[in-house]
Amino acid sequence: CPQEIQKKLQLNDKIFRTLIEKLQETDAKDKSKIILLRDKCFSFAYSEENIQLVLDWLNGNVESLKNFELTISNKWRIAQAVARSKTISYDQKKALIQRIHDLDQSDQGSYYVRQFTTIFATDAEREAIWQSFFDKDTKESVRMFEYTMLGFNDESNICLLYTSDAADDLLCVDLGGRRIIKKKK
Repeated sequence: CPQEIQKKLQLNDKIFRTLIEKLQETDAKDKSKIILLRDKCFSFAYSEENIQLVLDWLNGNVESLKNFELTISNKWRIAQAVARSKTISYDQKKALIQRIHDLDQSDQGSYYVRQFTTIFATDAEREAIWQSFFDKDTKESVRMFEYTMLGFNDESNICLLYTSDAADDLLCVDLGGRRIIKKKK
């Protein structure tokens, strides 16, 4: 299991770097290609180095990417990548989310904020959020619930390592760090 995860992370890194390289090589007149490369690269920013690169891009600190304007959607995707970071502090993540939300007061911005609220919630808060799904008098939209659920499933909540007891038993664990028990047929 860890070898498969490592291979996936290596592939994500390779794809990310290729997309960034191709973006930088693309003629400024080829707007469609630029949009495609720019919009897809954030999906592959998993390593700490790549997360830092897209954060620096957002902050205007990458000279070779300054000419590639980021949309509000791109900025939210960067926030999603930053949420996965193990080296960027919680306070920095919250400040980034607030900064982007200040730029995006749309319903979509509120959906992203809900997703991040769920990602960063304590166990007790997550339980309360979970229970809200069963409130028959809720005024929440289906779309808001969708983004809340994304927060429950976000990669930032994923443990990419064995749990200690599973490692001792040499068993695989899923991406949430839970032990995988294969049923006997």
